[in-house]
Amino acid sequence: IYTHTIAWAIKGKVQAKELIGKKTFENAFDTLMQHANYNETNGIIVGPEISRIFSEIILQRVDVNVLNRLKQAPFSLKLGRDYEVRRYVDDYYIFANSEENLRKILEVYKEELQYYKLFINESKLEFVVRPFVSDLSEAKQEINDLFSRVAEKWLAKDGDGKYKCDVKNEIKAFSSVVNEFRSLSHRYKQKYGAINRYFLTLLVSQLKNELKAEPYPEPSLGLLLMYTEISFYVFSLDMNVSASIKICRVIDYLHKWGERSSDKTILPELENRISREAKRCLDIYVTKCKDKEVNIEMLNLMLCLSKIMKTPINRSLLTKLFDISDGKTGDYEHLNYFQICTLMYIIGGDMNYEDIRTKIIEEVNRRLLIDCALWHSDNAMLFFDMIVCPYVKKTEIIQIIRKIYGDGCKEATYGKKYNELRKTNRWFFNWDKTNELSEVLSKKEYHLPYE
Repeated sequence: IYTHTIAWAIKGKVQAKELIGKKTFENAFDTLMQHANYNETNGIIVGPEISRIFSEIILQRVDVNVLNRLKQAPFSLKLGRDYEVRRYVDDYYIFANSEENLRKILEVYKEELQYYKLFINESKLEFVVRPFVSDLSEAKQEINDLFSRVAEKWLAKDGDGKYKCDVKNEIKAFSSVVNEFRSLSHRYKQKYGAINRYFLTLLVSQLKNELKAEPYPEPSLGLLLMYTEISFYVFSLDMNVSASIKICRVIDYLHKWGERSSDKTILPELENRISREAKRCLDIYVTKCKDKEVNIEMLNLMLCLSKIMKTPINRSLLTKLFDISDGKTGDYEHLNYFQICTLMYIIGGDMNYEDIRTKIIEEVNRRLLIDCALWHSDNAMLFFDMIVCPYVKKTEIIQIIRKIYGDGCKEATYGKKYNELRKTNRWFFNWDKTNELSEVLSKKEYHLPYE
């Protein structure tokens, strides 16, 4: 998005150019988006809700312009009679009573979007005729049916709210479910990444409903292990970001279910199985990943395990995942902001990882030595997050502050800056391990449609 087009959308291009430099809403919004993106006018940052509002103003102007043109000659098309349009963010769905009208509407959209320096991605353009049933939608329906059968067999309850059937062999039950899942994937020619997110969504919903059931149903170890095996296997087929958040929710619900069990032998067994399956997924990642690469999917899983499980992630696996095996300071240069914060969160104040913690602090200091260090968003976030990190000592924080403000200030000045910056408990990364994980994961899921 070209940021100046916000003014064109609100006032029109001619009037917008007459008001250049004036104090108007659209000019202020334009300037804000530039400042958030290194003063660039070409493109806006992805993620903040304010970016969604900015783009929505422009795209709603496009929508209005298209509707106004279509109802006039030579088109004379009436909304609701000849066509309908549905838009979600930047995805358009156009319905019409003829292919000819569809193509006319498409051409008008192309012209109106181009006026604002926006263009249609031709590779995603698709014409579909009724009935609007795709292989993906049929595959999803079969997944729904699969979950219904799982519920009928393993979650049916008697009059006292107890499960009628016990899972004696979780591997046999697991095999039955995943074989059906793989079969329908091949039958409808769907990649695992297209349907494993939906599968895990239904799994999260099923577990959530069981935890909320009244009277509370006491789960058997076999039932919990069956769900653990199924969820991790389906996740491992395509470890995408959305699926990683959902597997974390599954882990959270399973662990809560295990905690509530009156049989105190269940939780340790469940934790062992979760740890084993998580390690299997992490090992798969280590085998497939490129050099010095740790993706968000694995960071999500590691953060979840660190928060829920009592035992820390194996040191050997941790150093492999982050590629910091030799322990040299320079070995940390490839780590990005997310990796550094995740690693610091996982090791916490554990003295067994003191050497890693020290190297992280050294690397942060090195990055803040460059000119205009805080002009780079990752450095700025690192600076503020390390200031409030509970695993960084006060002397180390003062040293970090010196890197930004220089050595020419009085000691009292550094102390004042220390107190000012630590008035808040959180800047960007949330170091608080007491937060309810399900709430954090729910908030992350709200943002997934914007990806």
